[in-house]
Amino acid sequence: MLTTVFVGAFGAYVSSPPASRVEVQINSVADPDGIGSATQLNVTLDNLTPKPIVPSFFVKWNFLPFLWASKSNQSLAPSRSASFIVTATDGLAAVPRSTSFRLYVYDAVTGNLVGQSLSFRIDAPQPTLVNPHFRWWTLDVGAGEKVPFGWKLTKTNTAPLTPAIHDLDQNLTAGISLRLNYTSSTTNIEKIMLSQKVLLNATTVNLSLFDPLATSTGNEAILGVTVTDGAHEITYLFSNATARPTFVPSAYNATAMIPISASAWTTASIDPSQAWLDQGWAVPNQVTFTIFLQANRVGLYSASIRDLANPSSVK
Repeated sequence: MLTTVFVGAFGAYVSSPPASRVEVQINSVADPDGIGSATQLNVTLDNLTPKPIVPSFFVKWNFLPFLWASKSNQSLAPSRSASFIVTATDGLAAVPRSTSFRLYVYDAVTGNLVGQSLSFRIDAPQPTLVNPHFRWWTLDVGAGEKVPFGWKLTKTNTAPLTPAIHDLDQNLTAGISLRLNYTSSTTNIEKIMLSQKVLLNATTVNLSLFDPLATSTGNEAILGVTVTDGAHEITYLFSNATARPTFVPSAYNATAMIPISASAWTTASIDPSQAWLDQGWAVPNQVTFTIFLQANRVGLYSASIRDLANPSSVK
């Protein structure tokens, strides 16, 4: 039987796969980082071939299979079985909810396809807030830089080729830093915004954030969060210039000032869901949750967020 395999930058293309010579069993599927897609598989391989293999893994849920990674690079002997934890290599390789997929196994030594799983379907619940630890990043062609998976990056009056965000460490394991380099002689507001659409009750969160002194004073730049349905908006401003939280309501907009420590990691809690109800506003189907950093004077400004966590009291 003729088997054709093309392996490239985006994965592998398989036509007329041969009968399985390595049995592939998917034991479990997980989304440990809450990105709304499966990023981890627990699989068992049973090598029925007469030779040892070094398994490499590709997951196919779209047109082409995507390469997935395993920490184990040891060979699997004939007539032996072993379990593997296999992880998506980036957010685009992750399998979306309510999507069927197959796992293809290759021998990394020969490049041959040696086995494939049965079709498997993911029916996991949608996370309340996608990618809250900012662990998964993908290239946003429109923004021209890598962006946390599930989040939309918008920039206003910033240099188009200057990266506005980056991960907190070199391994992209968690957290995000926002940076503005204001060099204009005008007084236009420069702004970085990261947003996603969520249910209103998903906006009640604890933010682990680091706000340098020049940013958190609010005189030249400020870090904040907005929640809006397009008709109403609640804005939270984080500042070390105030000792107590304040809340100023109006018919369609409300602004809250949240005290934080300067130049130190702080956990700030916001509850837009309850504030929304307190205003007597109708509960929308969805709201846009936006984190922003803005400045209107010359200077270099930054702020960092380690993660967003839903309080345990939120149902």
